Amino acid sequence: MVPKQSAVLVYKGRGVGPLSFRDTVMTLRRSLPPHYRVNSVTAAQVIDGDIFHDAALFVLPGGRDVPYHEDLSGHGNDNLRAFVEAGGGFLGICAGAYYGATTITFERGQPLEVTGERELGFFPGLAEGPVYGLGRFRYDTEEGAHPSLIRFGDVEFRAYYNGGCTFVNAEGIAPHVEVLGYYQDAADQPLPAIVGCRIGRGYVVLTGVHVDYRPESIKALVPAETYALLTAADDIRQIVVRQMLSRLGCEV
Repeated sequence: MVPKQSAVLVYKGRGVGPLSFRDTVMTLRRSLPPHYRVNSVTAAQVIDGDIFHDAALFVLPGGRDVPYHEDLSGHGNDNLRAFVEAGGGFLGICAGAYYGATTITFERGQPLEVTGERELGFFPGLAEGPVYGLGRFRYDTEEGAHPSLIRFGDVEFRAYYNGGCTFVNAEGIAPHVEVLGYYQDAADQPLPAIVGCRIGRGYVVLTGVHVDYRPESIKALVPAETYALLTAADDIRQIVVRQMLSRLGCEV
């Protein structure tokens, strides 16, 4: 019997990076059983809310947080939070992870600075970045990209990073929050890189690194050494993705 909650919704509104959207969809389709339908959804559909009736998981990919904030504030965020509280899963990647926190700080004091409050508030604290230094990040380029060394449970692997956040003081911030993964190579290491949050009957995973990116997708965009490190770790990345999806209530 096919489970009723079989739709996986991947946001494709303003601000979503094309590569992050594409690789998120591909990674989900590789990681989930075939009865899950991986569908793109718009801001208008999130605000309307009908899409959630048979959904198991909502995914907010990487890109730019500010358009998410502009387009989903109010009814959109209300519907997302209600979906999770009723038992749904929410996966926020990079910009989507920033957006899932109560407060964000990005490139403080730099030309690209973004600071402010966010409505979802799944992580009840500050998402702050970039992790590896200010002034290096550039939208729509890989200039600030880094093969982050991540510890997730008992394993370490390399994951693509470009401008993502850490979750400040995540250890012990609230009973419903757990740190799932750490940056092992940050200046003030280790720093929380991936958090899980129990919200009502649902679960949220926010990740500052791109667990969605497949090495073959960025081979031409990053240095050969970075590509080699990511390729060597890709089997572990795929295992970590499946573990995240299991925490989010999906069959894997």
